[in-house]
Amino acid sequence: MVASTLQLISEGATHIGIASDHVIESFRNDLWPGYKTSAGMDPELLEQIPLMEQALAAAGFTVWPMVEFEYTLSENGRVLKSDTVRLSDMGYLQGGFFTAAQQSTHLRYERRMLDRWYRDTIEGRKR
Repeated sequence: MVASTLQLISEGATHIGIASDHVIESFRNDLWPGYKTSAGMDPELLEQIPLMEQALAAAGFTVWPMVEFEYTLSENGRVLKSDTVRLSDMGYLQGGFFTAAQQSTHLRYERRMLDRWYRDTIEGRKR
């Protein structure tokens, strides 16, 4: 995928879109059985999708940002909150402009999502 995408660029393509069929299970799976699950997908293909997305991002292509992490918020040795978080922003291209320095940052969309999450979740607790 990466080689063929780079070939398209070298041949003069100015706009390229790639649908990777990345499986993201969410509350919709509980509402509609069979909604965008990985059922029936070849496990080897399923394992390759995140690798392809990482390779495309490393080659400089914009990839729909998704971040998953675990955190524990504690104070004076006492756990206040602990959770696993999955952030995703389908409107990432419509979220405003970046400065020239931010534009050159490889993970600019992911950073913006994390900054928003931190502001809303962690700093919001302090108010």
